[in-house]
Amino acid sequence: MLAVLLGCGLRRSELVGLETDEVQTRQDHWAIVDLIGKGRRVRTVPIPHWVKQALDRWVTAAGITEGKIFRAVTRRGKMWGKGISQNLVWCVVRNCCKGVGLEHIAPHDLRRTCAKLCHSGGGELEQIQFLLGHASVQTTERYLGCKQNLGHPVNDRFTLETRIASLDPERVNETVRKTEEIVREICTIEPVQEIKSSEGGDEYAEHTLVRGTKFVLQDARAEMVIDRTGHCAEGLRSSPATGVGCGHPIGKRNGSEDHAAIRTVGTGAPPDGAS
Repeated sequence: MLAVLLGCGLRRSELVGLETDEVQTRQDHWAIVDLIGKGRRVRTVPIPHWVKQALDRWVTAAGITEGKIFRAVTRRGKMWGKGISQNLVWCVVRNCCKGVGLEHIAPHDLRRTCAKLCHSGGGELEQIQFLLGHASVQTTERYLGCKQNLGHPVNDRFTLETRIASLDPERVNETVRKTEEIVREICTIEPVQEIKSSEGGDEYAEHTLVRGTKFVLQDARAEMVIDRTGHCAEGLRSSPATGVGCGHPIGKRNGSEDHAAIRTVGTGAPPDGAS
């Protein structure tokens, strides 16, 4: 009786109602199956090996094969009746504890002791709750008298490990090569070229940047180039990259062409003497 109270954490009412057919095996372990506890809640209670040995000795000595496991015994050592009362359990626990020097011990104290021994042995709080059949985990915490231990905090018991996936070296080299090619293509600008007018002569020469790609300098500004003959320069007509259309002068006056036509030719500085 003491072994079941201490090892399984049963209440007095659960102990007196325990029957032989409730002791079964589950997952290769002895357990009290479908035990109806307080509030009509049903649970399964595992039985430690040493508790099962004590039960076997009792049922063998008493010759119990069915019905209630715990029953009264006469002075002559014979089994009597069909069960015991809760008061008898209380008297047995008190007298046995008093015999070893423990005063004022009740059966429920053995239930609390079971919970604390499970917790000190590393048992999880929710598993202890299942064992005792508590509806709320707060009740289990009160049984255990849980307090926060800042000397050995629980979040010091785990560590984090960072794993970086290794990339294929050939794929990395190919990515770097393509990136360098793109940057080289974007940033490539042809050197300064000399552009002459259709009339020839260096006095109309214009210096500008002919773009090799679509890359445009951020600080570039458009300049105005004056073609005094009223026509596009030869260099402008052969350079579509400048984006400047070639054609007639800007306007006409009295039916005659203007002697000065203004065109926008991208980036660069105007020639000497131009306005």
